[in-house]
Amino acid sequence: MVYALEEAQYHVYHHWEATAADLSGAALSQWVRDGLRCPTLAEKIAALAHLHSTCEKVLAFLSLTGFFSAAERNALRPALLAWERKKKRQQLAAIDISPQLAAARQLKADGQTIAYQQALQALLDQLTDAYRE
Repeated sequence: MVYALEEAQYHVYHHWEATAADLSGAALSQWVRDGLRCPTLAEKIAALAHLHSTCEKVLAFLSLTGFFSAAERNALRPALLAWERKKKRQQLAAIDISPQLAAARQLKADGQTIAYQQALQALLDQLTDAYRE
């Protein structure tokens, strides 16, 4: 059982790979609001869901109190960024673009240049959207 926000921060600092996803959930902000009776901090935690990267979320969470210094948080940044890049590569590798690519190649072979370019642009948009998620 965790009894203070600093305990939760300590856990996140040392086990961020396992707990980073929990920072976006409503349960944490509800616990801080109701269990710790800190509505202002609860609002700040709820706002973490709007941050795009895990690195941003973890570092913002760790900066909510003075428990971790800026130097300690910055020391964690390289590992967070490397983990994010690895996860992103895994997500992108899981996307099967071969059907769309084969269809685009057929359009090119058929001399349909504009349709070929549109198909490639759609494929690029799909990969870009997947990368942003």
